[in-house]
Formats: sequence, C-alpha cells, structure tokens
Amino acid sequence: MKPTEPTSAAERALRRCDELIAWYERQKRTQRLLDNTLQTLVVLAAGTTAFAAAIDGLEKWAVVLPAVVTTVATGLSTTFRFRNKYVNFASAAERLKWVKLRYAVRTERDPKDAKSLEDLVNNMEAIVSAELSEWREGLLTGNIAGKQIEQAAK
Repeated sequence: MKPTEPTSAAERALRRCDELIAWYERQKRTQRLLDNTLQTLVVLAAGTTAFAAAIDGLEKWAVVLPAVVTTVATGLSTTFRFRNKYVNFASAAERLKWVKLRYAVRTERDPKDAKSLEDLVNNMEAIVSAELSEWREGLLTGNIAGKQIEQAAK
C-alpha cells in the first residue's frame, strides 16, 4: 500500500526531514560497522604478527601475512575515513532531529506559522548543503583529514 502523499508544505518538509534523518542514520550505521571492522582487524593482525614472530620454525609467509593485513587494513581505514564519515553522518542526523523538534515546538501554538516552516526548510538545507560541500571537498582533495592537518599546521 502506497503511503498517502503529503498535502501541505509543512507535511512535505517534515516528510523530507524524516527521509534525511533515516538516510543519515543508515549511513552512520554502515560507516561505524566498517570502521569497527577495520579497527578490530588491525588490532588482531598486529597481535598475531607479534605472536607469529615469537614462534620458531614458522614459515616466513605466516609471520609476514598478519603484518600485511595490518598494513592494508590501516591503509583502507585512512583512505576511506570511515570514522570521520560516521561522526559526520551522526552529527547531521542529530542536527536534523533538533531542527525538526524546534519546528514542532515553535508551531505548537500556531501550526500554520510560515516563518517557522521557512526556518525549518532553510535549516535543513543548510545542514545538507554543509554535508555536500564537505563531500565535494573530500572528493576533490582526496583526503579531508590530511587537509585539516595541513591547515592546522599553518
């Protein structure tokens, strides 16, 4: 059954806000899972490397393999910045929730308050635009975290 289409501008804006919150929450979970998986892999592989090095008579490849896994997992984590993305998605979702709550509180007395609706839409746009700008910058530079480090050093 298809959900009914919102009829008013406020309903459309609130539905869009809900869609954005749901999308950011899904992305947050995905990025957190990827970050946790890679970080756990790095710790396990580093520990296995030390353990394998302590065992006499082990094949050379068995000693080196965990170190290679550690290097690759660390490189993937640095390249794809899963933790940074997780934090950004979580932050955007929370900001959208607050914008929605603020709208609900402001319109409790006057549900047809055009100024509150305009503020809701403008705040949603500002949050999403900031995220898009960061994504664009990250794609163009290839490394948001490295760029922040360079700028902090100046």
